[in-house]
Amino acid sequence: MILATVAVIGLSLAYLLQMEYWRKLWLNEPIFEAETTIEEVRVSVIIPYRNEETNLKQLLDSLASQTYGNWELILVNDHSEDNGELICKQYQSKIPVTVHLLNNTRHGKKEALKMGALKANYELLVTSDADCILQPNWLKTISHFYQKTKADLIIGGVQLFSSNNKLGQFQVMEMAALQLSGAAAAISGKPIMMNGANMACTKAFYLKAKLKTELASGDDMFLLEEAKRYNMKINYLKSPESIVYSSVQKSFAQMLSQKARWAAKAKSYSDKHIIKIGVLTFAMNLCLFALIIGSFISPTISVFLLGLIVIKLIADVRLLNSAYGYFAYPICVKELLIGQLLYPFYMLLVLIYPIFKPLKWKNRKV
Repeated sequence: MILATVAVIGLSLAYLLQMEYWRKLWLNEPIFEAETTIEEVRVSVIIPYRNEETNLKQLLDSLASQTYGNWELILVNDHSEDNGELICKQYQSKIPVTVHLLNNTRHGKKEALKMGALKANYELLVTSDADCILQPNWLKTISHFYQKTKADLIIGGVQLFSSNNKLGQFQVMEMAALQLSGAAAAISGKPIMMNGANMACTKAFYLKAKLKTELASGDDMFLLEEAKRYNMKINYLKSPESIVYSSVQKSFAQMLSQKARWAAKAKSYSDKHIIKIGVLTFAMNLCLFALIIGSFISPTISVFLLGLIVIKLIADVRLLNSAYGYFAYPICVKELLIGQLLYPFYMLLVLIYPIFKPLKWKNRKV
């Protein structure tokens, strides 16, 4: 019992200190604002797509509305089975820059991105996903940030559209927490995550990075690991105008499948700091799971459970509140508390989901 007590207290304090450290870093990082007089850099925007006909129009409309003018667009069709390629052809004349339409000669998102990078004419590559909507000053902000920082890799923010149902609200809150943690870690100089829906890097770095093409997913995280391995300059772009927006998963099964795909690539991570934070998060939820189950057996365990919940709730609320207004989401302590109690079981479902249903993405086995 003494060892268990020490373990719970130690884990709780480690989690609290980590969240508080990230909160202070986030609050101290200034908002970046694009300058009107800065010299513009040429940008190649690369977007792979597969079976995205329902999303491509809103993406291409947002690309056509960019206030930045010094760029080219490279759309790579990754063997779509719908009308996505036709939609891209229809928009080719509507977007006021050069638009290259490519067909992936291999298979997979990583190969599509590489094909786009090889085609790119400019030094700065910017990527997003076909199911995203980009703000008008998205490219302008990224290019000006690159000019100011000369970063080899730029991590941008991703936000999910707000939802009226509980499942959607849970996803919005979860994504906000992930984004905020990843942003603060990057600001600290020890980045742990990024999202391929909003990132930029130099062409030279991208083409030399080894992205484990044998794995279907991980184009973003393995690129981050490569940047750290090569000691590249990595910066987080803190600017509301650079955030890209995407939609929540429509069903619980789709959400589980998405998170299971994300979790599946974790076993291939090699960066020690990414693994360390992953272990801390997993251990915290595993401890919470054990205490919830144990509280039905012993009243004494309920005391530990209550203490852990209180500490975790305080840490999470303080961290999330620090970014309220940046990642625009409402914080409800009651819903956050319920989410914390359910999250360990949700995490368990994510881990066992592939046992019962093979993982697929865009009709391909992962």
